[in-house]
Amino acid sequence: MNERKRVLIVGGVAGGAAAAARARRLSEDADIVMFERGQYISFANCGLPYHIGEVIEKRESLLVETAAGMKSRYRIDVRIRTEVLRIDREHKQVFVRDFATGNESAEPYDALILSPGAAPVRPPIEGADLPQVMTLRNIADMDAIKRVVDEDRPERAVVVGGGYIGLEMAEALRERDVAVTLVELAPQVFIAADPEMVAAMTERIRAVRADGNSVGGVIECVIRGCPAGLGEPVFDNDQIGIAVRKGDPLRERLNTALKTIVENGTYETINAKYFP
Repeated sequence: MNERKRVLIVGGVAGGAAAAARARRLSEDADIVMFERGQYISFANCGLPYHIGEVIEKRESLLVETAAGMKSRYRIDVRIRTEVLRIDREHKQVFVRDFATGNESAEPYDALILSPGAAPVRPPIEGADLPQVMTLRNIADMDAIKRVVDEDRPERAVVVGGGYIGLEMAEALRERDVAVTLVELAPQVFIAADPEMVAAMTERIRAVRADGNSVGGVIECVIRGCPAGLGEPVFDNDQIGIAVRKGDPLRERLNTALKTIVENGTYETINAKYFP
């Protein structure tokens, strides 16, 4: 009888939780463990701004799956509030820390999937670390922002970044009667779409008087305004021993060479060959 394979997954939410469910479908016998630094393993990311804006009233509506649910449904060992500190590729193990106890331990693996997400970038400018400068990545961030909006009743906000979350956050704040300035480094908001498609969107949100103030219920929009950049990886290069940006041809060669370490960026590496 073949020895049961052990699959470790670093990170939950969309990438990690989907990888865990897929791994179970590919192998009924594998020992699958998922590590998540936060309290919640699966939630509706794009719904976070809409709870702040009170379009989604119930906070629990954002929670897609729980650790107990993953264990019951897929027999996956989910360890929340657990941080992966480093990877020992030579001995095929990771070192983890339980936030609740502070205990550290080594966890062996046959296959390792990295899906830790990224940390929001704070622009390298003075004041970016002030308490009123907030980021939105997870449930805890959402709770903090909503608390400020509910209790402090801010009159004006600046949203840096005109992608999915930035646009949704701007809309949500307008729902709460907060005047919003949306700042985007690129030549347009929502760079995932062609300029011709975005033109109507930009006109809808951009109605600025000569003094630069927003008009009525629309949003002031500043293009090429702030170099926020890409999200930084949660792991640093020394922890992983791999330093290749997405899109680099070396990425595929490294995945092939490492074989058992898979970076789950766009799901393309969720392949049956990793779960024999």
